[in-house]
Amino acid sequence: MILLEDHTASEPRRESKYTRPAAIALFGVGLIGSAIHEALTRAGNYSAESVPTPWTDSVQLQQHLKTIGEQLRATAGRRGSAPLAVVWSAGSAGFNATPEATTHELAAFEAVLQMTRDIARQGNGVALHLVSSAGGLFEGTRLVEANTAPSPQRPYGDLKLAQEQLAEQAATQLHCTVYRPSSIFGSVSSRHRMGLIPTLVVNGALNRVTTITGDLATLRDYVWVRDLATHIARRVRNGTTKPGRTVQLLASGKPTSIAEARTLIERVLHNRKLLLAPQPQKQNAQHITFSPTAIAPDWHPTALETSCRALYQQWLQGGLA
Repeated sequence: MILLEDHTASEPRRESKYTRPAAIALFGVGLIGSAIHEALTRAGNYSAESVPTPWTDSVQLQQHLKTIGEQLRATAGRRGSAPLAVVWSAGSAGFNATPEATTHELAAFEAVLQMTRDIARQGNGVALHLVSSAGGLFEGTRLVEANTAPSPQRPYGDLKLAQEQLAEQAATQLHCTVYRPSSIFGSVSSRHRMGLIPTLVVNGALNRVTTITGDLATLRDYVWVRDLATHIARRVRNGTTKPGRTVQLLASGKPTSIAEARTLIERVLHNRKLLLAPQPQKQNAQHITFSPTAIAPDWHPTALETSCRALYQQWLQGGLA
């Protein structure tokens, strides 16, 4: 976990004029969380403290979260009861996670949510920002609309739906924003999972073979983690703490097959041919597409080819062995 304190205003301000959270507790600093951290620090005057979280020990976790809650409230008090924010982007469970792994992760989220509700119960304005998963909720669904009901097909999707339902229950006490990003890809980095798109860029640049566990015709809606993090950071800084719930679908509305992505990246790499080794898996071959009308109106994703060119430039500048 990373705890960020805003130093934009050093003097206490009246709550009605202080909209940005005085402190932000960011749970999860993997692919998405680390990008959110970077986006927040680019946008504001924050000090950051890395705080190891004892996820595997429920007793220690409860005590740890109690201390964090007290620290958050103290920070808000120094700023004239300024608002607070809690961001959940944690969890190691992926699409192929077992029920046991998702059960443990759900319990951890419940503990953080309880801390957040306790803060609200004691009179502090607090907002919860939950990173969910459009892919997990709508796997195998074509043209998801705003009113399409989630239909998870794996334990991972069940986990995301359960987290969203818990957040909805808490919306009577605090404001919950749920983000449903589609297929996320990262940057060219050895620190975090990259995803298919940057892997194709790097392997293409190095003339390596990429194993594809799916069908080349499978449609996905790819979202760059940098766009996702910038969007979430902006909403964290400018959001409301008034009780309620907001759900945002974050996709491009322009699905791309793996074959189309291959052609696009070959063009970015100056017509260097990508070497692919498809290993089709039936479940991974299901299409997931979204209606443009269902996408959040304040969400502005980068075009896939533009992001691929940025990834290639990043590789040229830094490389990745």
